Amino acid sequence: MSTKNNKQRLRNSFFAQRDAYPIVSKKRDDAALNDQLVQLIDQSEYLSVHIFLPMRSEPNLYPFIQHLLDRKIKVSCPKSFATVVCPAQSKRSFRPTSENHSD
Repeated sequence: MSTKNNKQRLRNSFFAQRDAYPIVSKKRDDAALNDQLVQLIDQSEYLSVHIFLPMRSEPNLYPFIQHLLDRKIKVSCPKSFATVVCPAQSKRSFRPTSENHSD
């Protein structure tokens, strides 16, 4: 079997495991992860952060992203996401990475 097929099988296996995770536990774990990330950022002087937006059952990082925006920290995500509006504040948006190369 090819490496590409093996990677896809592995990816699908991880998605299935995350999809099967109880929602109550996921919300608790997502909140704990966001809290840890907020603490990390609050102890630093980062001016920008590159982040992947959650897909499917991946951890919900939108509270952390909103924290970054509230702190005026530039948030970049891969170009494939183009412009994605943050659910918490619809007037704020993320810029694709390709627009940030001049910094």
